[in-house]
Amino acid sequence: MNMMSKTRTKKATSARILEKNADCLERPIVEFSWHAEARILLEIGTPPLVLFVGDPGVGKTTFARRAAVESTGHEPMVLSGSPEVEQSHLFGRWTLSGDETRFVDGPLPLALKSDRWLVFEEFSIAPLEVRSLLLPLRDQSEITNPMTGEIIEIPPKFRLVATSNSESLTCRKNAGIAKVLFDGFYVLECGELTNAQVLHLLQFHFPQSALERRQRVLELWNEYREFSNKGSSGKSHLSYRAAEHLMRLLQAGLSENRAVQIALVNKFLPSDADLFGAANLKNSISE
Repeated sequence: MNMMSKTRTKKATSARILEKNADCLERPIVEFSWHAEARILLEIGTPPLVLFVGDPGVGKTTFARRAAVESTGHEPMVLSGSPEVEQSHLFGRWTLSGDETRFVDGPLPLALKSDRWLVFEEFSIAPLEVRSLLLPLRDQSEITNPMTGEIIEIPPKFRLVATSNSESLTCRKNAGIAKVLFDGFYVLECGELTNAQVLHLLQFHFPQSALERRQRVLELWNEYREFSNKGSSGKSHLSYRAAEHLMRLLQAGLSENRAVQIALVNKFLPSDADLFGAANLKNSISE
């Protein structure tokens, strides 16, 4: 590929990125009360670390991604936390390219070098030794890549937005280090969705649906959420996504019984046999 072709390709790629980011800003989102405070924390930026804590489905990541585009004009780098996450998932890895070994930057170096934010989902379930590598972001102007020794400047507009479910914050090893780490974050509680907010979200995502159907979905969702404090684990929870799935199945023509089974009852199946049994019995009786 000659230089002119490379330039054209680069311009075309830039145009696609700008179009994608413009589309992101044009797509409306449902505003919640915590969004105003979140914007203030992100604007302050000292420290550049913000943690959103709340139930699944309340829009933590959706809001973070939109805020990133609003602030930087770019989609953020996104890293999903899990117990298997290693420092290479954050900082990058060595790879073989032809006869040479070269280093490929991970999401954090890429974000720092390209004026983007980093969104770290399920932050609290990532290994503590990986999360502790982020401590320099609290109050320093640069961070060292432990894989290469490269010193990377931390731009003033950089933000690390982490998200976590309330539940995952209760499990803690090496509590001392964890406290030091979280002490560097602004921690914002996003709260549970109210019934009014759930109805609003259903109307937002399914504008052609009838009010009676949205109310019925809310009623069923609340009924099966009551199982959350029962069973052997006591930790199962039906998020807003379950209500959205139920509405989608009903809109597609499934019977209420089968839609409830798939969208609500089966959510308990992987996590708690007692809850699944109780919910399954309830649904079979109502058939």
